[in-house]
Amino acid sequence: MLVRETETKVMVDNSNNSGNGAGGDPAANGPATNPGVKDTPGAVTDPASPPGLAETHLNEAASDLAPVLIPKVLTPQERKQTPKVRKKAEGMIPVWLQLGIAKPGIAPGRDPKALLARYLVLVQLRVLVTLLHGLAEKASDTVLVGLSDIWKAVLAIYGTAQHMPGGDPSVTVALSQMQSVMSTGPRLKKSTKAALAKPIPHSKKGMAKALMAQATVVPPEGTAPAAQSTAPQAAGPAPVGTGNTSHPQPTPDGAANGAGGTPAAGGH
Repeated sequence: MLVRETETKVMVDNSNNSGNGAGGDPAANGPATNPGVKDTPGAVTDPASPPGLAETHLNEAASDLAPVLIPKVLTPQERKQTPKVRKKAEGMIPVWLQLGIAKPGIAPGRDPKALLARYLVLVQLRVLVTLLHGLAEKASDTVLVGLSDIWKAVLAIYGTAQHMPGGDPSVTVALSQMQSVMSTGPRLKKSTKAALAKPIPHSKKGMAKALMAQATVVPPEGTAPAAQSTAPQAAGPAPVGTGNTSHPQPTPDGAANGAGGTPAAGGH
């Protein structure tokens, strides 16, 4: 049997019912949570409605499937440890089982006929699983879209009731409840955004270039990094033979430092 795992609290209008103190005329029944409206724990399904008929048939289907279903649902660990049959390999199952039926000698200690019957049931069950998955997804989407449409209509009714003259206790309490519900909804998270110093590269080359720009050279173990001196180096004497002979430089006594020079003093 299928069991409802959750219950939904439904607000049912009982303004025309006389009553038990929870609904009906507010003056006759005294104070209540919301005069004219009472809380009903659990959604009551009409057996004659489409969901009610479907629930009946699903319970019958669960009873029909009980003999071929495993006793309990597998845990995630059990499901992970169960070997999976590949799609191509599964196609060989009926081939070998039919051969085992025709040639019992190749299947000692096995009942190929019973195994083939079980395989055919599993194939049919898989088709049913696909159908149920699609039905469940469609039903879930139907609930999502339906509740969204109805909520829009309720918001319109709520907006109209806000502008109506006061005095009706049922409307006053419903307005208070609605304001409470609307104020306790999820809060938007505040986030701060900081500007990036450099844009994030999206290509592989750009990412590699950015990583290389941030990389540092690590010296081998056992060696110390060479210290770099920032002091200016003193100019040393030029090596012999490296002087510029095309443009002789004058000496302190006025003679040319080179092969040319000037005639001796007093000479003509």
